[in-house]
Amino acid sequence: MNKKTSYLKIFFINISILSVLVLLVEVFAGLWLVNDNFSHHMRGKRLQKTNFNVEINGEYKNWDYRRDYYGFREEFEHDNIYDLSKVKIIFSGGSTGDENLLPYNETIVGNLNSFFKKNDSDIKIFNASLSGKSLKGSIRDFDVWFNKLKNFDPKVLILYVGLNDKFKISQQPWSDYDEKQSFLLKIYGEINQKSYFFDILRKFKNTYFVNKDTWSFRFYEKNVKKQLLKASFLSYEDAKKTYGTPSKEDQEIIEIFREKLILLDSLVKKKNIVPILITQINFEGNSDKTLFFLNQETKKFSNKNNYPIIKLDELVDENLNKGFFTDTVHTNKEGSNYIANLIYPELKNILIKYNFYN
Repeated sequence: MNKKTSYLKIFFINISILSVLVLLVEVFAGLWLVNDNFSHHMRGKRLQKTNFNVEINGEYKNWDYRRDYYGFREEFEHDNIYDLSKVKIIFSGGSTGDENLLPYNETIVGNLNSFFKKNDSDIKIFNASLSGKSLKGSIRDFDVWFNKLKNFDPKVLILYVGLNDKFKISQQPWSDYDEKQSFLLKIYGEINQKSYFFDILRKFKNTYFVNKDTWSFRFYEKNVKKQLLKASFLSYEDAKKTYGTPSKEDQEIIEIFREKLILLDSLVKKKNIVPILITQINFEGNSDKTLFFLNQETKKFSNKNNYPIIKLDELVDENLNKGFFTDTVHTNKEGSNYIANLIYPELKNILIKYNFYN
């Protein structure tokens, strides 16, 4: 055996040993064999960190938007691991619940948690909202997300629904966990969620190369100014007088929504979870006709099944044209605080009634 052949042999032996070691570390240090077995559905929905650096009305603001190890939008570091058995209350909605363009403490959920804390309550709401998610996505969260979390057994599911259910087909199926993904994308998603070395690279990126967003507020700020110039207000009582029977298109949307509500009923009974439904509004109160009909459907569902509901569309009885919205549906700091203040006393009473308040 010549010297060149000998070196090649040593090289391939070392490469083989290294490959085996890497594979062993990957299998046993990664998430391939553990209960927290996140699927490709969770790619881009956990361990996320985006830095916002913006100027709003002359005020400089800098914060990090985080989705933690388990996928929830949280205030603490995105890779923090905690005891899931203590997580009992989940808030689920779309972008109006996620509120990625606000610091955590200024969001609806952040405000609610602050109110509970000020009243010496141990209650903590975990935010499972995702931009684009409809009621369909909130239901499917259990199959592709919650059921994969070890010791996770929530008792209350707060559902902020309506706005993303106005469409026959979700405009953002990604957030509703649509199955139409290519085989290669699914494989990449599995590796993305379970690989130990991928996780190391992600933590490195989230520490030293954080995604930055400096343009979103310019877009929203420009948009809201145009919208507010045309804004009016429609109260719930006036909406009842204004809207007649649903159009054919609205009726089709309502039927699809009813099917989702039936699935929700089956889910919460199976999981022994108390659903708390919250109706939604837009920047003009009840000016969205389709949303009005969906809110009515939500109330019928609540009444029929004796599920608690917070009728936000009825609670809002004043003109919202006070700079409460960044666009037609997303609230700003003042708007989220306003809505949280409306929701809080009703939510507190519901939690007391079901013995969840402490």
